[in-house]
Amino acid sequence: MKKTLSLFVLLATVVQLNAQTNISRIFKPSVKVTSRATDFARDAISLEADLKYINEVYKENNDYISLTVPISEQERVVLNLEKFNVLSSSAILRTSKGDTIKDYKPGIFYRGFIKDKEGFATVSIFENQISSIISIKGIGDFNVVKYENSDKDYIVYNDKKCNTTQSFECHTPDDELYIDCHRVDDKVQTREVCKIPLIG
Repeated sequence: MKKTLSLFVLLATVVQLNAQTNISRIFKPSVKVTSRATDFARDAISLEADLKYINEVYKENNDYISLTVPISEQERVVLNLEKFNVLSSSAILRTSKGDTIKDYKPGIFYRGFIKDKEGFATVSIFENQISSIISIKGIGDFNVVKYENSDKDYIVYNDKKCNTTQSFECHTPDDELYIDCHRVDDKVQTREVCKIPLIG
């Protein structure tokens, strides 16, 4: 029985890995890390994103993806990720001013593991941008964020290597996104409001 169960788990893992869409060509190396970025975080890595391909991945809306990301000049990590839902079908989106957002196009959110590393990763993909947090035990949290005043330039930095005297801005809009969640539990309707920043 144990051998049968082990074989089933192995086959299920193989099927899932084969079903993954590799989206690693979203990023390519870049030499555009500015002095401000390296002043903000030591050993920051610069990447250039393929905006057209990001849009293709967004439209494909795959359940499983694989993404390779450089975290230093010498090392790359492979993320194996599964899609998960952040917003419920009953969510109502509002700005900090209380205005309902009717034309908001939600992102696609993924979470999963790092190949051959102890840790986890999350990736958020929108029509024309991507962001990620890669948390590796004992090493730190690597943030993949779009650089200020640019559509395609990104940096990867370890938050343990941030210089706290510096200030880094990703130019997120001042308006924040509010989510009204109406949930019915045991015939009692409750209202939850949470606040998340719009990715900039």
